[in-house]
Amino acid sequence: MASPGSLAPSFSEKSFSDYHMYTLSELVTLNENEQKQIEFFTEAFNVTLRKYNLVIVNAGGSTENNLNVYNRIEFENS
Repeated sequence: MASPGSLAPSFSEKSFSDYHMYTLSELVTLNENEQKQIEFFTEAFNVTLRKYNLVIVNAGGSTENNLNVYNRIEFENS
């Protein structure tokens, strides 16, 4: 069992049109040029997603300079 101090901080969300503001339940201190990773979402189950590779061939044929390759993951955010 995790002690109360080891639980990840929680977030609250407010929507503004297409924007979302997330407020952290605890203070987080960052020193100059410091990076910190905070768990934003808890683990999700039963999420349907689609994984695929997308290859775009630009004008000029399939040489390395004319190819753009992307890995994509799509899911519904409801």
